[in-house]
Amino acid sequence: MKLVFVYNAKSKLTNHVVDVLHKTFSPSTYNCDLCSLTYGNIGPKKEWKQFLKEITFETEFHYKDKFAKSHPNLKDEYPVIYLQDKNFQRLVSSSEMSECEDLSQLIERIKMNLATIG
Repeated sequence: MKLVFVYNAKSKLTNHVVDVLHKTFSPSTYNCDLCSLTYGNIGPKKEWKQFLKEITFETEFHYKDKFAKSHPNLKDEYPVIYLQDKNFQRLVSSSEMSECEDLSQLIERIKMNLATIG
């Protein structure tokens, strides 16, 4: 099984630059809570990197455009986190993520949702 993280961001370099600027200068209107919670201005937050090292799941990270193209049958709001075995099971929805005020709350939500599944 693996955790699949899908950002509400597009894969093109120009989109990435705009996203970084948007997140930096207007964080309250930035539309990817997964990015906002897990990344600082120059890379992944230390607590996030530590969490990913400690979990026993393989992880994959995708931009929404490429993910939607390769999985057209999965209709979801982004960002989203899935648990994938043979199928994709939504682990943390976009609305659940938006309720998280900080990274610690997101990590707790992931752990809590994993515990209810397993």
